[in-house]
Amino acid sequence: MGNLPFAAESFLFIQRTQPLIWVIELAPLVLSFGAGLMGRQRSFSAVLSEAKKEWEVTFDTFSDLVFITGKEGRILRCNHAVLDRLNAPYMKVIGRRLSDVLEEGRRKEPGELFTQGSELSWFGRIYDMAAYPIKLQEKSQNTVCIMHDITEGKQANEQLRKLSRAVEQSASTIV
Repeated sequence: MGNLPFAAESFLFIQRTQPLIWVIELAPLVLSFGAGLMGRQRSFSAVLSEAKKEWEVTFDTFSDLVFITGKEGRILRCNHAVLDRLNAPYMKVIGRRLSDVLEEGRRKEPGELFTQGSELSWFGRIYDMAAYPIKLQEKSQNTVCIMHDITEGKQANEQLRKLSRAVEQSASTIV
């Protein structure tokens, strides 16, 4: 048996008598299969990482102020427009209650947040504020609050109203 010729019977004999041979022969297959799975996992992780980076850049480039709050109204996330408007670092905003942050820029009576409807006067600007619920899990409900600056539009409407009134008054004096 020491000098067996290469034949199917000798191959089967070695396989039956030496179980370690199975491990040696299957190791490359198992390792290549594992490496393939790891490569796919890394590829999937790279895609997820890239998508997260793209979302972060998109979120931070919004010119509207965007807050994401938790169930208790505490700020979980905000974009760079908020930080620029507050002139504060990220860590000074996160974890605070949204109502407290909005009160800082108010000049009216404390406790009164909205001027009319969803409009908010804040740091000398007028914002249209909208809030939308985000259901992440059955237990937790977060909210995204978007504040759109409508100051220029309001000023233009006011000027147009004054001009219209002046035209009406001058037309009545001419006749």
